[in-house]
Amino acid sequence: MSTPALTLATVSHSYGERLAISGVSAQIARGTTALIGVNGAGKSTLLTIAAGGMRPTSGSVLVGGESLYSPRSRRRALA
Repeated sequence: MSTPALTLATVSHSYGERLAISGVSAQIARGTTALIGVNGAGKSTLLTIAAGGMRPTSGSVLVGGESLYSPRSRRRALA
C-alpha cells in the first residue's frame, strides 16, 4: 500500500477560547478530493492547516509521510 499524499492525525485548532476543529483524522490519496460541510464546520481552518498556512493547536500533518513542519518539507514546498 502506498503512503497517503496527506495525513491528518487528530488535528485540532482553537482561536483563543473558541474551538474551531477537534480531533480530525484523515488519510487522503492523490487525486481529486472534496471537503463538504455546513457553514462554521471548520472547513477553511482545516484546509489552511493542511496547506501549511497555520499550525494546528494539536495533532500532526504529514505530506508523503513526512511532517509538514520539518525543514525538508518546507524547502520542498517553496521549490
